Amino acid sequence: ERRNSTPMVPRPATIDHVPPTKQRERQLERRARRAAAVRLQAVVRGIMARRDAKELWVAAAAANERAAVAKQRTIEARKSARLHRRHQRAATQMQSAIRQRRAWKTVEARRRLAAQKQQALDTVR
Repeated sequence: ERRNSTPMVPRPATIDHVPPTKQRERQLERRARRAAAVRLQAVVRGIMARRDAKELWVAAAAANERAAVAKQRTIEARKSARLHRRHQRAATQMQSAIRQRRAWKTVEARRRLAAQKQQALDTVR
């Protein structure tokens, strides 16, 4: 059979018929004061913990924000670099095309000159 089967009887903390001595009174006071101090410390600790948690959360949020901004910046940098390369490629192609056209023109001019010279020689002959 369980020991707890008997109904709980509120037992007085101090024996009523013995008046507490001064020493005992002081001891109880000390104990109460210490308990109150401990409770207060617990409350303070809880507040501090909450504040620390909040600060940590804020710091984490700020770090996330910074990371997101950095990521966006790298994405944009990559995009601009790609564009820059494309533009450069286009420019070089254009340059080479211009150069080719110039070369072709000079070749054509030389050919034309040669033909004219030949014609002149033929007419003289």
